[in-house]
Amino acid sequence: MTTQTIPQTVLFPALVDRPLVAPFEDGLEVLVRFESGAVGKLLHAWSVTNRLGGLGLSKIYGTEGNITFESNGLFALVTGRRTRLRFPGVSDLMGYRAMLRHFVACVRERREPEVSLAVARRDLAVVVAAYRSLASRRFEPLATKD
Repeated sequence: MTTQTIPQTVLFPALVDRPLVAPFEDGLEVLVRFESGAVGKLLHAWSVTNRLGGLGLSKIYGTEGNITFESNGLFALVTGRRTRLRFPGVSDLMGYRAMLRHFVACVRERREPEVSLAVARRDLAVVVAAYRSLASRRFEPLATKD
């Protein structure tokens, strides 16, 4: 799996005429520009009417295919070169058991976790830059503290 550096991000809050539960997070659009020139977009809204009785659908669009998945992990539909429908199961709906098993295995086997501290810091830097962009109303660079 290849990763790209995300040098800039910007967040646009939803403009709605109702009380917000979580200002800037009830509805938002986040744009990120990668070093390669690719642009990614995340759209999120807590206020969207859900027709699936509490289940939420999320989508990832790519140049070689798309992924549609239930946001709690019930199923994923992958389309592209091949079409696959996966049902990970409901025994660990939020993934807590899998995360705990992974953590314990890393401690016991003295190995690095799948998600490194560097990746977690980079992800948090994206969020911080997005919040800074609310004030500046333009793309903000990621802070690069080592």
